[in-house]
Amino acid sequence: MKRQTLLVVITLLVLGGISIAQIPTGNIERNPERRGIRRLKDDEIRRLSGPRTALESRKAGFPLDVRKSIFVTDVAILKSFTLEELMEKLVKDDASHSQTRESLFEQWWDTANPKTTFNLPFGGPNCDSGLLNNFPYKCPRDEGQQVLSGALGTATPVAYTAIALSNRFDLATPPSKGGRDCGEYRIVFERNSGAQNAFDRNLIIFEAVLPNPSPSQNSLHGCRKIQDFWEKLSNPGFSVATRATLLHDFYYKGLPGYEPVVKATHYGSATSKATGQIRTNQFMAGSGNHGPWLLREFHIQFVGQGSKKVEKIIPVPVATNPPASLFDETDQNPLGTAFRAAIIGQVNSLADGDINKISMETAIADDDGESEEGGLGAPPPAMDYSAAFAKSPNFANVIKQKLGASALTPVDIVSRAQTQSCAGCHHLSTGKNLGGNLTWPTTLGFTHEQLANPENGPDGLRYQISPALTDVFLPFRKHVMETFLH
Repeated sequence: MKRQTLLVVITLLVLGGISIAQIPTGNIERNPERRGIRRLKDDEIRRLSGPRTALESRKAGFPLDVRKSIFVTDVAILKSFTLEELMEKLVKDDASHSQTRESLFEQWWDTANPKTTFNLPFGGPNCDSGLLNNFPYKCPRDEGQQVLSGALGTATPVAYTAIALSNRFDLATPPSKGGRDCGEYRIVFERNSGAQNAFDRNLIIFEAVLPNPSPSQNSLHGCRKIQDFWEKLSNPGFSVATRATLLHDFYYKGLPGYEPVVKATHYGSATSKATGQIRTNQFMAGSGNHGPWLLREFHIQFVGQGSKKVEKIIPVPVATNPPASLFDETDQNPLGTAFRAAIIGQVNSLADGDINKISMETAIADDDGESEEGGLGAPPPAMDYSAAFAKSPNFANVIKQKLGASALTPVDIVSRAQTQSCAGCHHLSTGKNLGGNLTWPTTLGFTHEQLANPENGPDGLRYQISPALTDVFLPFRKHVMETFLH
């Protein structure tokens, strides 16, 4: 997009004068869920760091605990993480002081409303057009009523509780691609109403990409201290209170020489150092007619010029989430031919024998505005890849030729592509046969963690996580971390 046109669009954004359909997508940084060093071989990961010194080996001396060093859900620890504090930190990162934490939250959720519903002067961009990235974007949604809810306050059903912290070092950009970051460090919040009503839930996942302060073409040694820190949390001599303090400081103060995790520019603002996103998993049914359960993605952006810059949380297409229609060779979408050719070029990565290394990449033009999980019945046509693929015999034949002597079938390849979408990972793919003796693991029912029904853990109550995490994903992330820290 030419600079003059972009400035016009940005000015309109500041005034709240455009719809979501008009959001420019050409400069969006995208962070697929299965990227980074996780795709490297073990010996390649080892070379990113270098072996431990004798002193480091003596200091460790305890096994890595995934529930302390990779995925933390202890209730006692999560109590020190609040949505109020996080939103306050985000608005303090806005030098213009144009927003309060309340107005930023209201602007964010006003994106799920038509303009005329609240007509907020700082709201939007609104969803009147029902489109994002030229794909359908459902409007309105009950989540938009949070403009009036007063979610940032006392512990009420409309407020939020932190239920998980996640170390996603496995997503770090490898040196071959610049090594500019050390992966993602996440905080998951769930709306309190979900603890009693599974049909009135909303999960928010703040997925900060943390910059590598010393990127190198040869290693990720600049990330070593971060993973040393997370490893240290497995020390059995640390109380839960000590771990809570250490984690809170890591997220809000940062380690010496590193930025704090919670910083506005780590959630999608285009910077030379890092990007990230905010994702949501939306189930709210305040009106009793919430429509399909779906996942969406947002970026924090500072829009405008000079003193008129405004901090906003803007909907963006969901990374690596093409709609099912692009798998259908009878569909007239002009993107379809190039998309299907790109999938054929990725048959090998989709055919990987390790379920954690199955991967797919998509062009931003192919990313849907939302990833639709559906309801309690059949999968929704919008994201049901297999149903669309059944109409594509020519596409299937080319995939079959690409597979050669492999025992996998074209249907297996498309089923594996489904797992790479948010809706697939969270719901549509669970329990599905992927060929090659692989079955996609199960969730807790649309989510991988939940507020309801905490379980007893070694250090008190902790929020439950899915079998997919405990049995498949976390052991793999542990392996990546231990290989790096060898």
